[in-house]
Amino acid sequence: MSAIIEFMGNIVGTEKSANQWPLGYFNKAGIRVTQSSDTPVVVPNWQQGIKNCLLRESMASGKVFGPHHRIPIKEAIRQYTINGAYQDHQEDIKGSIEPGKLADLVVLGEDILAIDPHKIIDIPVLMTIVGGKIVFSSISNH
Repeated sequence: MSAIIEFMGNIVGTEKSANQWPLGYFNKAGIRVTQSSDTPVVVPNWQQGIKNCLLRESMASGKVFGPHHRIPIKEAIRQYTINGAYQDHQEDIKGSIEPGKLADLVVLGEDILAIDPHKIIDIPVLMTIVGGKIVFSSISNH
């Protein structure tokens, strides 16, 4: 989002570009939005996506586009997790950490809810768990 939004400003104008991905509007309207890290449309990094939802800053210049469309961190996380499961009609088996669900998750090295949004992309992933099994770990003695 953040690289495309500035480019589009040159084509359709700043006002229209600032209203691309109107997450703030959707959030206030109660619309369930899903996010993804599908390349080549967006950067294939969910942490960058979360940062974009919170800040709406151009990766090229740092300029803010559509600050009224920023959303809170917990909503951004929902858009990458439970909302995606809902979209796939699989919220009963994935999308949140609950007994009986698939247990696909990451363990982060810092509290994503408390960190400066600019630093979200720098939070190390310490462990990745898929189907309840550790598939990656930088933690010794797990």
